[in-house]
Amino acid sequence: MREMATTRKLIAVVCEGGGMRCAYTGGALSALALKFKCTSPDIIIASSGSAAMALYYLTGQYDAIKAICVRLLSTRKFISLLRFWRIVDIDYLVDHVFKKDVPLDTRCLRKSNTHYFISLTDAKTGNIHYACREDGIDPFELLRATKAMPLLFGKRVSINGTAYIDGEFLGTLGEMVTKAEEAGATDIIVIDNSPGPTIYDLFKWFFRKIYFPRLGSKKERGANIGPRIIVIKNKTIPAGLLTTKNETLEKTFWLGYDDAVRSRELEDLFREKS
Repeated sequence: MREMATTRKLIAVVCEGGGMRCAYTGGALSALALKFKCTSPDIIIASSGSAAMALYYLTGQYDAIKAICVRLLSTRKFISLLRFWRIVDIDYLVDHVFKKDVPLDTRCLRKSNTHYFISLTDAKTGNIHYACREDGIDPFELLRATKAMPLLFGKRVSINGTAYIDGEFLGTLGEMVTKAEEAGATDIIVIDNSPGPTIYDLFKWFFRKIYFPRLGSKKERGANIGPRIIVIKNKTIPAGLLTTKNETLEKTFWLGYDDAVRSRELEDLFREKS
């Protein structure tokens, strides 16, 4: 059953998480806004690393997106392999970067016409929950929860009595695409920053098999089913899950921007919409 059934064109943007590969997402979202003037899609769905990029995109804080991706996260205060008990400090990210360095404009976010969905993983059941504005959750706590990576952050985040972890830990990009279709999207722009299997992906697979075997396998959606799906992807993304080098993050940001700008499918979509 569609949540917003309608005959008019509804555009959704789906953003994969990816840790520091979110710089690619940030670049692609910036291109959607600056090149294609798509500043308020009907729906946006994001998880984990890219969730903040999605919310800053909705508030029009494009300079902040680049600053976060390229400059503000390349610090040991955020990522440090020597801090083995908390390699990725999500509390620093939320409480210092998102609240102080480049504050997310929560007032503007509340006024946005876009329906946003941020994925969370229930730490007890392994089920994926999509939180939205209507749930009344503090956006900062929502970001803290969707980014709470097991092993690397090592902390669960409680929201309304339920403990959550990384929104992409047991979920998939394909499920987010399905969520966009269920929400009524006729055209789905997928920003896929995945480079293929990584060690962390193998850890997630093992965790799912051991602790949540009832969830079974989760197949990706085919790109030829249902609504039109436009994928922005590059197999040679320079940044990895824990990259902190400024030059690499900047290259990744501009790669995402350029890939979106050069997309003929996006050109066609927004030409039709206009």
